[in-house]
Amino acid sequence: MKKYELIEEQIQHKRTVYRIKALRDFSDVKAGEIGGFVCGENNLSHEGDAWVCGDAFILDNAVVKDNAVVCGNALVYDDAVVSGNAKVYGKAFVYNNANVTDNARVYENARIHGKVTVKDSARAYGVVEIVDNVVLYGNAEVFDNAFICGDAKISGDAKICGTADISGSAEIKNGVVK
Repeated sequence: MKKYELIEEQIQHKRTVYRIKALRDFSDVKAGEIGGFVCGENNLSHEGDAWVCGDAFILDNAVVKDNAVVCGNALVYDDAVVSGNAKVYGKAFVYNNANVTDNARVYENARIHGKVTVKDSARAYGVVEIVDNVVLYGNAEVFDNAFICGDAKISGDAKICGTADISGSAEIKNGVVK
């Protein structure tokens, strides 16, 4: 059973996008509630409690599924996937082949792109950029103005903050890097 429909409010955002409207109650969403924007029904699953709200956009082949939520002014595009109980919000961008899953959070002005995976209870927020093949997992946090690229793995209770610049094959568990 469909949980939303595409409504007539459509805008040009380098392509035609449609606002969504809930057809039934689920999670915190009530029937009739207006959501964010998608290119088509392939962008947002009708299964689970996945939702797009506010002025968030899901474009291209990007998918929001399971119980994931994308809201605020967030932008998810290319072939990115937001799944599990993940949340992307604020002015965050998730694109290319990025994957945000489990209970991960990406918000504020974070930019996640490439083949990046943010999973478990990891957080990326502030004016951060995470690119290439980075895996951010466990309870790790990347925030402030940090930049991470390459094949880095950030895990445990690691905190990457300030103007940290991490690249290459770094593996960081626990501790604080500034």
